[in-house]
Amino acid sequence: MSKFLAASAGLALAASALAGNSYNGAGFAIPDNAPAGANSVINVADSFSIANVSVTLNNLTHTWAGDLIATLSNGATTVTLVNRPGQVGGAGFGSSSDFGGNYTFADGGADLSANLGGGGTFVIPSGTYAPVGALSAFNGQNSAGAWTLNISDNAGGDLGNLGSWTLNLTAVPTPGAAALLGLAGVAGLRRRR
Repeated sequence: MSKFLAASAGLALAASALAGNSYNGAGFAIPDNAPAGANSVINVADSFSIANVSVTLNNLTHTWAGDLIATLSNGATTVTLVNRPGQVGGAGFGSSSDFGGNYTFADGGADLSANLGGGGTFVIPSGTYAPVGALSAFNGQNSAGAWTLNISDNAGGDLGNLGSWTLNLTAVPTPGAAALLGLAGVAGLRRRR
């Protein structure tokens, strides 16, 4: 029984070493027809090598989703999350669908453009969507520093707000955490004779 407890404790320690970290940023009103947009900054003090990044826009509301561009920046790297969905050829208006919920952007998520409505007051369902650019651009970088979310409205007449946002960072496993996880698994699998 004590080997089982030791294996469980080791597994719990290893799992916590491999777990992601979440950081919360303030929301803001999205200025209408202002290509410079508005920013919210999360200053991450934790320092580790990044294995994975995802971003959740909490309580994002905006009529005419096709007006919006959203980017995430850290250091010299900027990744586009949303770029005027539904806009064809870089000209004209984007989708008249509305944002109204929580939207997570993660590599491998669903295609946002496949979830746009046909007009009217269609609200894009909350969910996990693929960003326009790959968030894997941050992989291998150090987590510490200022992470900036920018959202801009690029046409007049529609308004919106961001309630808050969450930055999710997963660390590259350290050799010690990976070894501890392996040892815990081996110890947990051993049977008593």
